Amino acid sequence: EQRAIVTGKMSHQDRNADPTRSARNADTTRSADTTRYADGDGNGTKRDGRRIHTRIQPDKTPSPVKQLACEHDIPVFQPNSLRDADAPVALTNLSPEVMVVVAYGLILPAEILEVPTYGCLNVHASLLPRWRGAAPVQRAVAAGDTETGVTIMQMDAGLDTGAILNQASFTLSPRDTSASVFEAMAQLGPDRKSTRLN
Repeated sequence: EQRAIVTGKMSHQDRNADPTRSARNADTTRSADTTRYADGDGNGTKRDGRRIHTRIQPDKTPSPVKQLACEHDIPVFQPNSLRDADAPVALTNLSPEVMVVVAYGLILPAEILEVPTYGCLNVHASLLPRWRGAAPVQRAVAAGDTETGVTIMQMDAGLDTGAILNQASFTLSPRDTSASVFEAMAQLGPDRKSTRLN
């Protein structure tokens, strides 16, 4: 039986008390949208019969990714650290063909990157190589960029240094905010990922 692992991120603070909550909420929604897009029948099984598992960071309150996974009985794994000796073993037992990482927020150790047959793909919120690392959307908006987009990249040991596999771009206007850009990316990311996986 073939399986896929979809990763996501959880905000650790109360969004209602945080002035940056719109951007963070859009970020977790983007991850949830990617999970939803991959979930072909709504019950953790893709249309071709492959199983989906979700691995997210430990949370204080359920993220949109976890909520969606639980609604559709998709197994959720929340290790405290991917550097634990048990983490590679748990992943290997799933026999993943590929891992798709979306806003996970942690560096994946080399032993984790080597587990899936076809490696790990990252959905990065910029047109790499511009804005590698954290907060690429906020950095693009603050810099007054006129264009941004989504990159699907093959992950390696570096920080957003892997091979670029696919990109989709769109125009930014002076009226755009981090939240509006995240919303646009929530539509682009799953589409680019699906195209690359197919």
